[in-house]
Amino acid sequence: MHSLLIIGKVWPESTTTGAGVRMMQLIDSLRNSGYSITFASTAKKSDHSEDLTKLGVDTVMIELNSDNFNIFLRQLQPEIVLFDRFTTEEQFGWRVEEELPDSLRVLDTEDLHFLRSGRENVFKKVGFPYSLGQTLEEVFKLDITYREIAALLRCDVNLIISEFELSLLKEYFPVPASQLYYLPLLPTRNSMKLDFSQRKDFIFAGNFLHHPNKDAVRYLSTLWPVIKRLIPDANLHIYGAYADESILQLHNPAEGFHVLGWVENLSTVMEKSRVLLAPLRFGAGLKSKILESFKAGTPVATTPIGAEGIGEITDFGGAIGVCDSKWIDQLVQLYCSEEQWTIAQTKGLQVIASRFQGEELKELPNWLNQIVRNPNEHRKHLFLQKLLQYETLKSTKYLSKWIMEKNRISAFFNDKS
Repeated sequence: MHSLLIIGKVWPESTTTGAGVRMMQLIDSLRNSGYSITFASTAKKSDHSEDLTKLGVDTVMIELNSDNFNIFLRQLQPEIVLFDRFTTEEQFGWRVEEELPDSLRVLDTEDLHFLRSGRENVFKKVGFPYSLGQTLEEVFKLDITYREIAALLRCDVNLIISEFELSLLKEYFPVPASQLYYLPLLPTRNSMKLDFSQRKDFIFAGNFLHHPNKDAVRYLSTLWPVIKRLIPDANLHIYGAYADESILQLHNPAEGFHVLGWVENLSTVMEKSRVLLAPLRFGAGLKSKILESFKAGTPVATTPIGAEGIGEITDFGGAIGVCDSKWIDQLVQLYCSEEQWTIAQTKGLQVIASRFQGEELKELPNWLNQIVRNPNEHRKHLFLQKLLQYETLKSTKYLSKWIMEKNRISAFFNDKS
């Protein structure tokens, strides 16, 4: 039995975020493969946090910038440490490297944060749509790009959620293929897959702590009057946790624009809806709600950003466009034509059946086990990893030590006063 420590940025919430779904899929797969798992985080738990102890997972609260974490590592002695997003690796990776140099270090990217930030910046500058070239030009200007790529290079294995992001890292960044493992998000809920006549209305679903979702709903509020005029009896139901006042104020039942907040079982409302709207103008990774929508047999109208890593125009279960008049015409036809809707539903189900059945997740434990047996063999040719472990390049380590010393001096003078 291998021992695994997961250092979470937050406690997983599978009913509110795609990241929570992703983390629970990882935990379930590795636990079912015989791993002994401890989950640690500096974050506070919320009402939506999973009760990991029911799954036999030990849970621990840890501190930032504290040598107590080193003591914890020495006591636990995990063979594998998995970092939940690159910022967690920045905070704790150097401590793992020093205390447990033979332990395998794994980074679950969730999505490429620098790609999401770069797209958001380009969108604010030039609007939507924009090109990959414009995105890359912006990406190479951002500090977050160099921080995230450095974190990927320091780790032994990086779990990449999207085939597009896998190609991006291989083509434009010096991350060796041996450090990359494609592991897509998987739809989880089973649905009744009701037919066209049993469904009505549009749906949007997304966590509002995620900026792309907030932007999409605000944008939908400007598109909706046109859609409503073309389909007078249609309504739009918007679901998602953590909506702030700027989103709640968009609630307008008289116009069929309903902001309804968090729902515990999204599949029950998704499977009764006719079309999912996802006009995402920036973002990264795989869109969990689009995958869930396909699994529920619900066609999707989205953008190239939303469809990224899921399917091309010819095999996508719905409409892909840039939110112009042509895209609106397509989604209206998708909503009103039973023939087009049924074709789109079939395509969406085929995408799930052909590309998101979880083979990569099933193979992950075996792949990790092979590397754990001889991590030094895996690291033998990772020159950039060794370079970033050189003392003069350990900025995250010395920043943490500086914060620790500052906190110690502050506490000393507070005690004196």
